[in-house]
Amino acid sequence: MEKSKLYTKYLKEINSMLQNVNKLNADLKSETTILNDIEIIDIRKVFNHLINNLEDAKMSIDDFSKPIREGILFQNEDGKFEIIYPNGKHSYAFSCGSPIEVYLEGLWQVGRVEYTTTKGYYFYGNIKPSLKDNMRSRVEMD
Repeated sequence: MEKSKLYTKYLKEINSMLQNVNKLNADLKSETTILNDIEIIDIRKVFNHLINNLEDAKMSIDDFSKPIREGILFQNEDGKFEIIYPNGKHSYAFSCGSPIEVYLEGLWQVGRVEYTTTKGYYFYGNIKPSLKDNMRSRVEMD
């Protein structure tokens, strides 16, 4: 299953913004006759912050645009959870920190698998329910 092409559209927009900010940052070098050094340092800080945020956004959208595989969770004999896909194949066994999406409250929730001795394996995202057999879930394919 492939995710929305909307990601591709906005990835292009973010790349364009990133190019523009990088160009502005490079052009700032020619402004030394107009601005004093303190102003240049302040503007460079803002541009560098913006560049870092745009690069983070680009990485996130790159991740979001990966194809996904959906199935249902089941707990294996080792107590860890895996996904059974419609074709009968299994995912890898999830451990703490494994990225996963689960279908909860009518929405796909993005998060990761975590574990505590009191709660067992649970989903860590906006909400934090325990993982259980037959939960709709999906993972991004590499």
